[in-house]
Amino acid sequence: MALLAVLTLARMGTAHPQDGPHADIRVSIDETGVHFGMMINLVFIDEIVNVPRESPDAVHPIEEEALREALERFFAEKNVVEIDGVEVSPIFRSFEMIRGGLDELALFPKSGMRGLLRARIELEYPGKGAPRSVRFVWGAYPPNTLLDLEQGVEPPPMTVEMQVSAEGRVHILQFTQDEPEVTWHGTGLSPEQRFQAVPEVKMPEAVPQFPALALGIAVAGLGVLLAGVRTAKARPAIIGLGAALLVAAPLTRSIGTIRLGPARPALPTEAEARAIFEPLHANIYRAFDYEKPGQIYDALARSVDGELLEQLYDQIYTSLIMFDQGGAVSRVSAVRLMRVDIKSIGYIDDGATPGFTLEAQWQVDGVVYHGHTHRRTNEYVAEYSVALRPAGWRISGNRVLSQERLDPDTGKRPRPIIPDGEI
Repeated sequence: MALLAVLTLARMGTAHPQDGPHADIRVSIDETGVHFGMMINLVFIDEIVNVPRESPDAVHPIEEEALREALERFFAEKNVVEIDGVEVSPIFRSFEMIRGGLDELALFPKSGMRGLLRARIELEYPGKGAPRSVRFVWGAYPPNTLLDLEQGVEPPPMTVEMQVSAEGRVHILQFTQDEPEVTWHGTGLSPEQRFQAVPEVKMPEAVPQFPALALGIAVAGLGVLLAGVRTAKARPAIIGLGAALLVAAPLTRSIGTIRLGPARPALPTEAEARAIFEPLHANIYRAFDYEKPGQIYDALARSVDGELLEQLYDQIYTSLIMFDQGGAVSRVSAVRLMRVDIKSIGYIDDGATPGFTLEAQWQVDGVVYHGHTHRRTNEYVAEYSVALRPAGWRISGNRVLSQERLDPDTGKRPRPIIPDGEI
């Protein structure tokens, strides 16, 4: 069975090597402060610090300490991290040189070994509680040697991009030599507060009831009354008893009743079905706001039910593991529900469970980051089944009908490439 297509644009492969100066900068913001994890190649490093080496294409182990000290000074003196208006000094947590295999050297025709050799750096800017704002200033911009320029033209400074994870959301910040400062502002919302509310279940509909006790008393009263009319002995007393039973019968109609069918919640209208599906669909994407397995599962369980829950959880968790290992995983930046057509509404399973089916069309924007960014926009059409479960409304099944890649700038389908000589 096809899944919800949440992650079609998420699995973009693992490491993405790039020639020329390259810096993969990933930042997380939480209540303990601001944390940097970076992979910077030697081409980039040589443009921001000056450390003499025996060979320009290598860093000998005995040269690593001098390189570490130079980078520590760079981040302390040239870069700025300001938490809630207070500039914070970095703590250099770790430094490691990563030497790639020679089989990857062909991927760096311009940089050679300097593109293959990278430094893994971890910095921490300690804070005192969840920040309301963080101001970043990046201090150096190597020339963008990947540009195809005319001979003799100096390459312009490159743009430095940074991925920031905070409050369960991922942001891409861009720094240039002309605009080296960017401020992140917190919302104060927790991932829990970003879930959309799903309408509550409607009260059970009225079920016809049979007044068994009242009817029995009435029948008995009528029988006694007829018996009194037919007999001469104690006629007044018997007729009086029968009349009393007939008078009492209506007074007992609310007790001793028998339901003529099972009690069941009322079916939603088409408008109510759309109002149920829209937050369920949106809340699926909130699973990307979490990183711990239990939190991911619980986030999905608020929208999805049954086998679909297990399958979707496995895919999302696998993608986030790839992300933690430095893989290029697309993070959802926007979801637009374009159309919801309700197909059927009725009772399912045991005949007492409300449910409905629909066809939906929606678009998902994602950003793939690996030192630089690629934007992705996909459009989907799928059929969904929604059912009432003990915990509320849940998506119980789906079938993807189509998916298309759109131009992220125009939102239009890209024109097909037609080979020369063909019409």
